[in-house]
Amino acid sequence: MRLVKFLEENLPCGDGLWHGIVVTKLGIMYQIHFPIKKEMENDAQTVTDLKFMANELSTKVFDSQPVDIHGCDTFFNTIRVVAQ
Repeated sequence: MRLVKFLEENLPCGDGLWHGIVVTKLGIMYQIHFPIKKEMENDAQTVTDLKFMANELSTKVFDSQPVDIHGCDTFFNTIRVVAQ
């Protein structure tokens, strides 16, 4: 529930895009997979924002465990990974 609350407060999306998120855990590492636009994968501001989000998720949702953000296409194929 902390994840849903975090997303509602920090990623208000009228189109509901963030509702398509996949969360996996490998050991202590959380991986958050969600769609991003293909042209945004190398955008410096997007990468900075995703890194900030990974840090915030780690601190506020996952008890300071490491978090990687996987920017994916609409089929959840990873196109960019941003490590915390």
